[in-house]
Amino acid sequence: MSLTLPEVKASFIVDGQGNKKQVVLDIEQYHELLETLEDYHDIAVAALAVKENEQAVSIEELEKEILQKKRTKS
Repeated sequence: MSLTLPEVKASFIVDGQGNKKQVVLDIEQYHELLETLEDYHDIAVAALAVKENEQAVSIEELEKEILQKKRTKS
């Protein structure tokens, strides 16, 4: 598994001065970004658990759990 950021092609809505105010994303890209954010959150939670001396898991186990979660969502 590779936790890389998905490619995003965004459009922007600007105000009268040309300042970017809003972002427009394709709905599939939006969902990919949310899934990636969830994956990184899971990794951060696991890292914090290890730091706090809770049950440690290997990166391989964590990747397996993330992939299983993704499969059950589909």
